[in-house]
Amino acid sequence: CPKGSGAEEFLLSKAYWRQSDYENARRFALKGQNKFPSQARFHVLLGMISSSSNQPDQAIQHNRTAISLDPNNVDAFHNMGLVFLHMKRPNDAMRCFLQAINIEPRPISFFWLAKACEEAGYLSSSIKNYSKFLETSKIADPVREEAVNCIETLTRSQKAL
Repeated sequence: CPKGSGAEEFLLSKAYWRQSDYENARRFALKGQNKFPSQARFHVLLGMISSSSNQPDQAIQHNRTAISLDPNNVDAFHNMGLVFLHMKRPNDAMRCFLQAINIEPRPISFFWLAKACEEAGYLSSSIKNYSKFLETSKIADPVREEAVNCIETLTRSQKAL
């Protein structure tokens, strides 16, 4: 039999994760990680599973491992930023989102960078990144309305100061 690529374990794990079956998701991700230790995607997925299972420290560690295997893994940086933001560590989150944007400027990373800036009290930077999100995202993106509302609220807050 030809040697597998890890796709089966990865896709099964991700499917279980999407169904919130974190036990089976973790089982298949660990199986893939053990069979394909040089593939960062299993650590990214394990980070997602850990984050969803309310294990932020494990999520950060998995994303750091993914980055050590693949220093340009935009998903690892982005996901680690989400974990830091959830942990109320906006400065760490900003660093992660900025690194993700440096690798690949995805609209959603601008949105979450704006959230982190807002949380850290950098209102002008937050407005700038919400605006960048609106410039780069698709019109049908459901997050656009929230970004517009945040810009309006932050602009009013700045004027009140």
